[in-house]
Amino acid sequence: MICSIVNTSEVPAHIERYTKLQAEFQLELTMIRMNLEHLLQRYHKELEVVMQDSRQDVLLSLDAFEATAISNAQQLYQRVQQLQQRQ
Repeated sequence: MICSIVNTSEVPAHIERYTKLQAEFQLELTMIRMNLEHLLQRYHKELEVVMQDSRQDVLLSLDAFEATAISNAQQLYQRVQQLQQRQ
């Protein structure tokens, strides 16, 4: 979505704003991915058990980075939704 705005806009201020926003999103996504990968690796065995049998539900405790990643993912989703509503 942001790429198409940057590619079709003719207003330099809009191009600059959305280019920066795109870079921010990419950085945020990278950080979220790294922390979620860590979570999935740390709880790999527990998640495998749940995937085999959903009755074997497990409560995972998140470290600070993993909790931040989930919170950031939620915030990023909300920001994207707001951007889409403005278009």
